[in-house]
Amino acid sequence: MTTPAQLPKLKSAPVIGSILEYRRDFLGLLKRIAAVGDISTFKIMGEQLIFVNSPELIQELLVTNGHKLNKSNDSMDAALPLAGHGLFTIEEKFHKQDRKLLAADFTPKAVSQYGTMINECVDDLIDSWHDGQKVHIGKEMVQLTVRMIGRISLGVDLLEESEKLWSVFSIAFEEMRNYMRELLPIPLSFPTPHHLAYQRAAAELDKLIYEIIEQHKRGDNTTDDVINRLLRVQKEGTGELEMTDQQIRDEVVTLLVAGHETTANALSFLWGNLVCRPELYDKAVKEVDEVLEGRPATPEDLDKLPYIAQLFHEVLRKYPPLYVLDRQNTEPITLGDCEIPTDSIILFAPYTLHRREEIYPDPEEFRPDRFSPENRGNIPRMGFLPFSAGHRVCLGKSLATLEATLILVRFMQRLRFEGVTSEPPTPQPLITLRPDPAYQLSVALR
Repeated sequence: MTTPAQLPKLKSAPVIGSILEYRRDFLGLLKRIAAVGDISTFKIMGEQLIFVNSPELIQELLVTNGHKLNKSNDSMDAALPLAGHGLFTIEEKFHKQDRKLLAADFTPKAVSQYGTMINECVDDLIDSWHDGQKVHIGKEMVQLTVRMIGRISLGVDLLEESEKLWSVFSIAFEEMRNYMRELLPIPLSFPTPHHLAYQRAAAELDKLIYEIIEQHKRGDNTTDDVINRLLRVQKEGTGELEMTDQQIRDEVVTLLVAGHETTANALSFLWGNLVCRPELYDKAVKEVDEVLEGRPATPEDLDKLPYIAQLFHEVLRKYPPLYVLDRQNTEPITLGDCEIPTDSIILFAPYTLHRREEIYPDPEEFRPDRFSPENRGNIPRMGFLPFSAGHRVCLGKSLATLEATLILVRFMQRLRFEGVTSEPPTPQPLITLRPDPAYQLSVALR
């Protein structure tokens, strides 16, 4: 057996390690670390981090040893002002109860009922546009999916609040990233300009969420949305996790972020790639027109639209929203032949995993046929991780797939996006992998 000290290491500067590259080009740094080996180490300001980049070792990490892992303290500290102690950051001992409380909206039966609402939201957005209009596609997709998750899980229509939420989340994600990349870690309570901007964004979000909670308290509490379910737990005093208003707020924020971010980012990158590859765009539109003949898609149509599914999978491969994740082990674990001591910080990156040449030849090429029936078998288990894996696998992956498919189809039926530039959007590695917010597309109504 080996120890982390004996693993291959990324060469870096003394004392500060790879902090400058971490701040300047994080995606490039991830690629350099991945090139060192399937399991390796690197340093940031003297702290040793372990990096895992093979399907087999990620399987051992997330599945075999999943019950011995938490999110790392560093990532939880950064997320705390925004997400609090919701499902994303909650301690392992409360995770199962918390997940069960939120799961009702994401079962296959529940997800199958959202089709009409999703199409209505898309139609409302398209009806607000005019032919030839230029739109910031990242912002528009966020506002669209925020509205959808509000209706699905919170029992509210966030149409009027969606622009404010886009702004709040954009600022919070930017400042969360800035905090995690500080040369010297300064407590968030210290009033630096970046910390204050982060706190202001979190305060604006608090105001909106607590207003929604109060509206539910004044209501009849009978509808089966997440807030009412949590309020019933609060009233009954059941469960190990105390359901305070603060805890309800944390759960709602987690749902809002997780419920819109993956779908919105993936759609934005997909539209940007399709306008640069008109032959792929044409093939997708042809499938939609032939299968649906103009009618809105329903959940039952998903299996009839295989090329749309291939497009969605390929954009999640090339631009995984959860592009890097970390864990901290609560007891010793073994990965391969390496003994990992307690409280090690272990990273894995779908961004680099999805670029392994032996799994995805020419990985920087956008090629949906990687996920065709004849090629899908070449992808090993744990070789495609857009929603993570193990017992902390993304709760909303079925909803994200349905949502993205119906949104793609409805847009293709009613308009065609055209490129303002000749390139797809540049990815920005914030807390999630987001498209450049300045990226625009032009609307051509059909």
